[in-house]
Amino acid sequence: MPGKIGYHNLYVESGVTVTASTEATGFEKENAFDWFGYDWWKPTATGDSWIRASFGAAKDADYMAIFGHDLSDHGSSIKAQYSTNGGTSWSDAFSAVTPTDNNTLFIDFTSVSAADWRIVVTNPTTIAAIAGVMIGQSLDLPHSMEIGFAPPSIVPDVDLRTAVSEKGVFLGGSQVSKGITGDFTLTYIDPAWIRSTWKPFIDHAITPKPFILSWDPDNYSSEAVLAWVTEKPRAPTYIDSLYMDLHLAFEGTL
Repeated sequence: MPGKIGYHNLYVESGVTVTASTEATGFEKENAFDWFGYDWWKPTATGDSWIRASFGAAKDADYMAIFGHDLSDHGSSIKAQYSTNGGTSWSDAFSAVTPTDNNTLFIDFTSVSAADWRIVVTNPTTIAAIAGVMIGQSLDLPHSMEIGFAPPSIVPDVDLRTAVSEKGVFLGGSQVSKGITGDFTLTYIDPAWIRSTWKPFIDHAITPKPFILSWDPDNYSSEAVLAWVTEKPRAPTYIDSLYMDLHLAFEGTL
């Protein structure tokens, strides 16, 4: 299954009006779409809470993503909804999901066009917080990852610190997490796709702003990561007169 990248976000698109059911002091709704991982939106009550993006005309979306959350700690669930009648009624884009960990979550769904979108969080007994919410149109990679690709979530980067006695006896150790690093190369890509689809994403990435990489959303949906580039990506190159290749290196977090 070809991978997907989530970077288009209706919550920051031109012409949007964003509202929230509630927001705790210091945990305002704007924190959920400022791209930062150190501030959060948090509602003030248990039960259903939401952040809504409204437009004057219909907008397409086919994925939802969240990062920097603690939904699993609170047994909370989340789903995306849309409305085609100004919010009078809402339809689920997919069934509610209850995360089993607090890692980045990426969910793709059948594309829908609607003027009103929202994420709905259900907090049963205690209130969860979310650093980032995204609803939009994903970038679908042209084909699956190639041989040599290493899923970055399988072995996160850590600094290992061990203690050994004078006689070489293992005394213990610890690890300090450094997040994740990764890269991928895709070959035999249509140059028209590079210019029309890949370049707008790279323009976003070098702002710099983060993005979500779900390298195989059908088979390994739990391995999505929040990523960002730390230097200018390598320019796509022609490998013959008809095709190009592309390469992306990134760092990030689960």
